[in-house]
Amino acid sequence: NAANVCPMRREVARSIALALGRSSVTSRIAPSRRVVMTDMGRLLTLPLVGRVDRQDRVWLYTRGTPAIQVYSIDGDFLFSWLENEKGCGAHHLKMDRDGHVWLTDLASHTVRKYTEDGELLLTLGTPGESGADGHHLFAPTDLAIASNGDVFVADGYGNARVVHYDREGNFLKSWGKIGTAPDEFSLPHAIAIDSRDRLYVADRNNVRIQVYNTAGELLESWPDVIVPWGF
Repeated sequence: NAANVCPMRREVARSIALALGRSSVTSRIAPSRRVVMTDMGRLLTLPLVGRVDRQDRVWLYTRGTPAIQVYSIDGDFLFSWLENEKGCGAHHLKMDRDGHVWLTDLASHTVRKYTEDGELLLTLGTPGESGADGHHLFAPTDLAIASNGDVFVADGYGNARVVHYDREGNFLKSWGKIGTAPDEFSLPHAIAIDSRDRLYVADRNNVRIQVYNTAGELLESWPDVIVPWGF
């Protein structure tokens, strides 16, 4: 209901839209490549993840209810879903080339794929259960989608690894453990992928970005990046 949406969020939506710009909305070209995270805790007491889609709509993923809120680029409320998402641990929102919405929820230990109108299509991880095997995640932080549809999850706060699934959600492999050596992580906080399917992992507490191919082979490491928290 538009009347129940905090007016401050309208201004946040407008600010995100202005930050990305009407004429340079990268979601039109590569919807999984651009994300903006804004810590609005002092204003809303709710962390927000925001992005602009190919229709110039501003999507907000919050730790309140409704968890998903969508606005026009001028800040007018359009629609929402996940109305009863209690205890949501919103951390990242991505969109794939088909317009599906991917949500990383560290509280439920899941990454979920939805249609634009909120129909759940796929769940990675076991809701409400943490773990470090092929069926569980532990407070995941972000995801990236390869050109073939494979999904790579930064399994981040509880585990220190990257988890690789195929496009149907079947577990393929994982790599990484806690530490400071190459191929080790200390809070992989975000992950992104480029047009050549190179993965960039924000190894936050190690103040570096580690670059991989989709086979999990380390290609480069960029040290001394101050607190790399998102892409």
